Amino acid sequence: MKDELTGKEHVPKGGITIADLYDHDIAKVDRIGRELAHRFSKKEANMQNLEELVRAGHDMFLAEGFVVEIDTAKCLILNEPPEVMIIGKVPDHDDHKHGFDHERKRDEVLKAKQTGEAYLGKRKAWS
Repeated sequence: MKDELTGKEHVPKGGITIADLYDHDIAKVDRIGRELAHRFSKKEANMQNLEELVRAGHDMFLAEGFVVEIDTAKCLILNEPPEVMIIGKVPDHDDHKHGFDHERKRDEVLKAKQTGEAYLGKRKAWS
């Protein structure tokens, strides 16, 4: 998957991948990422702003049921966006109780593909 801000290919280094998320979860992650980018992309990459970004990101993702790790090292060194790794869902999430429904995910992927969506509900496909 390409990062829409940088155009670079994103390869997770751990945690869960996009294949491990339902499309409504992908939409949540996308929305949070866009909101964080909007709030912080014009701010200076200093420790105070990056700590605020990490706190805001953790709070926003947790509110949607995700446990994340946010690495801001590249922000300071290379002036690149932070890396957000989804570690998993909060322990009381339905996926922990019932397991991941692979048939549901398959159906979502096929429906999105038929309509030319990047994911179900996302009209503009990723390149």
